[in-house]
Amino acid sequence: MRYQRAPRAGSAAALATLCGALFPVAANAADQQLDPIVVTATRQATRANELTSDVSVITREEINAAGQSTLEQLLSRQAGIQYTANGGPGTNSGVIIRGASSNQSIVLIDGQRIGSATTGSAALARIPLDQIDRIEILRGPASSLYGADAIGGVIQIFTRKGEGPTRLNASTGYGTYGTTDTTVGVSGGTDLVSYSVQAGYLDTGSFNAIHNKSDINYNPDDDGYRNSNLSANFSVRPAAGQEIGVNLLASDGSNQYDSNDFSAVGADKNYTNDQLLESYSIYSRNRLNQVWTSTLRLGTSTDASKGYAGNIREYTIRTDMDQASWQNDIVLPIGEALLAVEYTKQKVSGSTDYTVTERTIRSLLGGWNASIEKHRLQFNLRRDDNSQFGDETTGSASYGYQFTPDWRAHLSYGTAFRAPTFNELYFPPERFLLRR
Repeated sequence: MRYQRAPRAGSAAALATLCGALFPVAANAADQQLDPIVVTATRQATRANELTSDVSVITREEINAAGQSTLEQLLSRQAGIQYTANGGPGTNSGVIIRGASSNQSIVLIDGQRIGSATTGSAALARIPLDQIDRIEILRGPASSLYGADAIGGVIQIFTRKGEGPTRLNASTGYGTYGTTDTTVGVSGGTDLVSYSVQAGYLDTGSFNAIHNKSDINYNPDDDGYRNSNLSANFSVRPAAGQEIGVNLLASDGSNQYDSNDFSAVGADKNYTNDQLLESYSIYSRNRLNQVWTSTLRLGTSTDASKGYAGNIREYTIRTDMDQASWQNDIVLPIGEALLAVEYTKQKVSGSTDYTVTERTIRSLLGGWNASIEKHRLQFNLRRDDNSQFGDETTGSASYGYQFTPDWRAHLSYGTAFRAPTFNELYFPPERFLLRR
């Protein structure tokens, strides 16, 4: 079950039973000789057959074979996930995991949280598939690992990495509505360094999002979209167990849409939304001894939009999210422990005058997971101190039993909460009334 309470952050609890029958360890396990390594479910590299969570992994090979053109469409092919969109390519869209709304699940890129602090959602429509190496989907409450808003689950996107001899890749295509899609990149790596740079450009004339001519918002023009994007990853390993690296993803796009002005005059205007999505981070992963690995990560993400009616700018809105985390993985005689601290600062700016424009979240979290013969166990506890709402504690516990290499049953319980967005707290209601 899920619930929210106001005015403090809401809470949710989910109980997953045996589901009436056993289920596969991972959707892809039967097709692979080895179970994939998954990070999102425990925040530690763990084989899928040792997890007690409902996790799916989408590999680069599956992305190529899927035939989908957008990230939302690709995700909607997974069990328990649906998506909504307001129109054609690049328009506002959201992903629904297990019935939770789009602002009740979180999105990570290479460990960095992204999204708008005003709407509470991430701009999935602006993340090109060509930039993605793999996707991990964690279903169910995960605030005990990732904090506020992880009620429905977590989607973590890993951008392309390099390994082996230097490789060049390039592709281009042309399709319906005058669509062109081009990408080019280089990647490679040795025992000392690895690198990858990918760049892409998409342009489409698209179609008219409103077909009903009797609709007061009908505009006969096509609602096109263009996007330019870049990802880069570089890491160096000066010694065994020591790694320093940087991750980058930037996507800049513009989409046309039909009127949000509820009048015949407004329907004749050409409305455009320009949106910039960025995520940058630097990390240092160090094996301090045989049982202790430390990972320090610093980064920032940006979600910035500008709206135009013809040549007149109607609004600007921007979210900047500074993030820092220090995670310690400790191998114990039985299982592995997780101890971490996190700091997040969210700041909003733009044409809307919010009463409060920033907040900070300081977090402490711990966990333990283990595989003991056929038994699988995981426990997590997290404390979030939000400068607006005070403290919130979440926890989770799960147990699984491995009947065969391919079949396992598990029982899990977890709590989660959602923090109100800046729009829900401070957006001036009179502004909405004036625009109507």
